[in-house]
Amino acid sequence: MGISVLQGEVLPFGGELPRPVGNAQRSWSFREGVILRLSDGDGVIGQGEAAPLPGYSPDSLETCREQILAFCRALPLKLSGDGSAEEMLRALPAWTALSVAAPAARFAVETALLDLWGKRRGVSISALLGTVRQRVPISALLSGKTPEQVLASASEAVGRGMGTVKLKIGRDFARELGLVRRLRETLGPRIEIRLDANRSWPARQVVEHLTALAPLRPEFVEEPCADPILMDASGAGSCRVPLALDESLQGGDALALGLLEAGSCQVLVLKPMALGGFLRCLDLARLAALHGAAVLVTHLFDGPVALAAAAELALALPGRVLACGLSRHPGMTAGPAIPQLTATEIVPSGRPGLGLALWSPS
Repeated sequence: MGISVLQGEVLPFGGELPRPVGNAQRSWSFREGVILRLSDGDGVIGQGEAAPLPGYSPDSLETCREQILAFCRALPLKLSGDGSAEEMLRALPAWTALSVAAPAARFAVETALLDLWGKRRGVSISALLGTVRQRVPISALLSGKTPEQVLASASEAVGRGMGTVKLKIGRDFARELGLVRRLRETLGPRIEIRLDANRSWPARQVVEHLTALAPLRPEFVEEPCADPILMDASGAGSCRVPLALDESLQGGDALALGLLEAGSCQVLVLKPMALGGFLRCLDLARLAALHGAAVLVTHLFDGPVALAAAAELALALPGRVLACGLSRHPGMTAGPAIPQLTATEIVPSGRPGLGLALWSPS
């Protein structure tokens, strides 16, 4: 069963966040983006979200808006239902003829099309894309300005059932090493502690830092330095601490392939808003599985539409999937309920498409 996309609507959203969000290098107190709504002749509406993160994403909101509006002006569009949803997306002329190339714009178009098609067929996006996992755990991002506040955040997360916590590092390694040691002592050996350096370590210190962390058994260290090639050449892979790629994936698949083949990378962190949506993330997950590596999905402090889409992606991924960073982040207090997300895990929504009510941002 094919679908006809007759009309498109683009709605802006944005505003000050209730609490700033950020990483080791910068913070954001304002988020904005656009919601794409696609409708067919029967009143069924699919929605997607484009919200690139300034200073992190490879694209801009202005570029995304222009590309999405160009896609809408080219409607109506008839999509064949003869193949799979993935085949339909890969054959979509929008990627070339309409130049929908900005990652966040492509994610919005893919999401809206899959949401529309899922609603037409009465199945979830994850079911459209393949086998649906019954559960994927969620990790907790630790917060706090003092070590005591971070430790309290970790204890609270574990107390509500979280098995994985994530700590942003990259400012003062000596102090952070002490904090990781206290986390391990407090949480015990069964809780996974993952670390994200956001490319802040000098390449010459990567091996030294990883060697110091190794006895504390972090699940992995994400993006330790700015140049992954230097990370590989430095001998980081011999330090018994798994390494993860995140920002580096924005440069294409060749780098990830080389590091996976060399055994220098064991985890790929998939941010569909920054990587261009479902298809690219599925390709990377298959590449990781081929080389014995794991994947996980996380967000860019997105809105509810993109967060629901990321949850559907996590449920559809092949290979080994680690706890995903998809809990409602501190900046997101408004919007519809996200049916895939419980307090500690991602589960099938049991609803068609995104499973999400239409969001009308104010």
